[in-house]
Amino acid sequence: MIAADGNLVIVVGRVSYMLSNISSSGNTSATLLDSGNLVLNDRRSGDILWQSFDYPTDTLLPGMKVFTLVPEMAMNYFYSSIYVSNEKESYYTCSMKNPLVTVRFVLDISGQLQVLTRDEMMGEWDMLWAQPWAQCDVYAYCGAFGTCNQRATLFCQCFPSFQPNSVGSWNAGNMSGRCVRKAPLQCGNDSVANGQKYLELIFCPVFIKINFDKKNW
Repeated sequence: MIAADGNLVIVVGRVSYMLSNISSSGNTSATLLDSGNLVLNDRRSGDILWQSFDYPTDTLLPGMKVFTLVPEMAMNYFYSSIYVSNEKESYYTCSMKNPLVTVRFVLDISGQLQVLTRDEMMGEWDMLWAQPWAQCDVYAYCGAFGTCNQRATLFCQCFPSFQPNSVGSWNAGNMSGRCVRKAPLQCGNDSVANGQKYLELIFCPVFIKINFDKKNW
């Protein structure tokens, strides 16, 4: 809804979330464009006072501003990358070569950037491009004490004697929450505990030999 001061507000029950923070006469209107951009206009002048494309979340749409460019995205048969630089800002944006294709860029919860296209007949989103392409190349995809195997049915596995910290998140596909020990360490016991052995580390001193030439004294 639009508040009395002209700002765009989302109201959920008794809680209000202000999307825009503008100074206006209160005579504004909101329009959702075909591009997916939600625009707040001044009714009198028609000027854009606020737009959602300036505040991206985990999803990017053609026409939005990106302030850095992944090198692999520069050459593509489906969309064109455009670099804009002026006194106010510098950014990249892209446009589809075929305007009939619906596409979106998504930063997955694992940290993988994906380009998805809409299959209208099947009603599904198909992955067109991703970076890193291999899921196991995504930083900390399996979390601490986890291993990643791209050839396995389940990419992530915990180390022996470890288990997922959150089974619910793990089953939902978010495996970055780390693995934890099934049983606590028995640090005061030198014997084998719960099938775990402990390695004693011995630190050796390092000796450095220095030769002095008395002639240079």
